[in-house]
Amino acid sequence: MERYKVEILRRGECRLFLPVSVTYGEEGEPKRIVILKNGFARLGERSLLDAYTALGLLGIFADGMRDAAEHYLFPEDYEVNTETVYTDPEASTVKLAFRPVRRLAADRMVLPGRRVLPERGNGILPDAFGERVGELASLLIPLVNEEAAQAVRDGAALFREDGFGPAQAFLELAAMRKRWCPAGF
Repeated sequence: MERYKVEILRRGECRLFLPVSVTYGEEGEPKRIVILKNGFARLGERSLLDAYTALGLLGIFADGMRDAAEHYLFPEDYEVNTETVYTDPEASTVKLAFRPVRRLAADRMVLPGRRVLPERGNGILPDAFGERVGELASLLIPLVNEEAAQAVRDGAALFREDGFGPAQAFLELAAMRKRWCPAGF
């Protein structure tokens, strides 16, 4: 893993990822990396979630991915699966244990303009952004009832639809989540 990624994770600068502790070798290369879970548990270990909470986790995750991209940790660089997704005890936030995607050397070539940072305005979402949100949705679906599962699918689809910038996707997700609010706001 590149040194700058290790340092970003070690310093806890990116809110999407769990922080790490690093032991360096004699030549300054990372020798051992330990993920600091700090009370977080794997998503799959959670009991059932309501739709409001699941949609909130989708939004927090997508916003965290936007923050990660600003730190040059792009969605196509890390895995989202049962081994990497963690939530706090209240399921009020979601974090990843950074696990780099394994690639062949030829796959590292990226065409100019291919990586588009999800902006706070109306930037275009890169394909990997929507794919990662979809991967989280597939992990959330077994933890909700069928009606809520459809809401999670619809929420994830917002980040894959053509023409939706991040700002619009977040607004639509917030409106969808409001409909599921247990307090009935």
